[in-house]
Amino acid sequence: MRKLLIGFFALLSVLAIAQNDMVVVGQYVNALPEEGLLSASDVSDWQITDRVYSKQSGLTYFYVQQAHKGVLIEGAMADLAVKNSKVLYSNHRFYASLGERISSNQAALSAVQAIRSAAAHLELPATADLVFLRSAEREDHYEAEKISQDIIPVSLMYLPLNDEIVLTWRLSIHMPDGEHWWLLYVDASTGEVLEKRDHIIHCSFDEHPFHNASRTERHDHLHDEAHVPMLPLTPAQYNVFPIPVESPSYGSRSILADPSDSASSPYGWHDVDATLGAEFTITRGN
Repeated sequence: MRKLLIGFFALLSVLAIAQNDMVVVGQYVNALPEEGLLSASDVSDWQITDRVYSKQSGLTYFYVQQAHKGVLIEGAMADLAVKNSKVLYSNHRFYASLGERISSNQAALSAVQAIRSAAAHLELPATADLVFLRSAEREDHYEAEKISQDIIPVSLMYLPLNDEIVLTWRLSIHMPDGEHWWLLYVDASTGEVLEKRDHIIHCSFDEHPFHNASRTERHDHLHDEAHVPMLPLTPAQYNVFPIPVESPSYGSRSILADPSDSASSPYGWHDVDATLGAEFTITRGN
């Protein structure tokens, strides 16, 4: 009985801390207009898209995405490191003046029409049968073997384009030949493909008397340097042949600063204790 009571109160304590952290996140977002760049309406709608707890540091990382009328805005992220109900690190890339930059709040096209528009853009059979599978969190899943090897996830998403923020259908199509895995943004009003990104990088090398090699790998372009939050530590710099340079024959070296992923390496590649300053400079990892 005593063990049960101890466990019960421990659970209550954890839930209370989690609840307090959620309050802290809300207070942070609501206070952003005080910086003078955002209005209260700009931060009135947001969602926590991920939450990661680090046993090593005791920090909880919150990833918050700006939204408008319940629809997420691509790339509009805030990242916070919270401990003991205090924000120890924060960074945001929220968009200002949403009311002026968003011209449409309603999708004139359905998800199926958006998929067909994307298929036509990729010169695939737009009349192929689409089978609705299920609705998941914030997106629907469809199947069409003549269009995509994999399930086609589709969801509404606002896409920032220059001074506008356009309502789109965001979907992915893994081409039947396997050569491309496209992420497409289809204008929800016109059906025009406004942007597409390939998840697959192709590396092919010139013929060589001793070897001939090629490589294809899946690559998510969403997590590029513009979208990856970094803790404010001294930048780690690497002199490398950056993606998509296939080999020294195709390009030159470049200096990349802090290319680590904040989710897997929240302190960068050379810091392990969340205290300002690296613990080592060799490539041993953390």
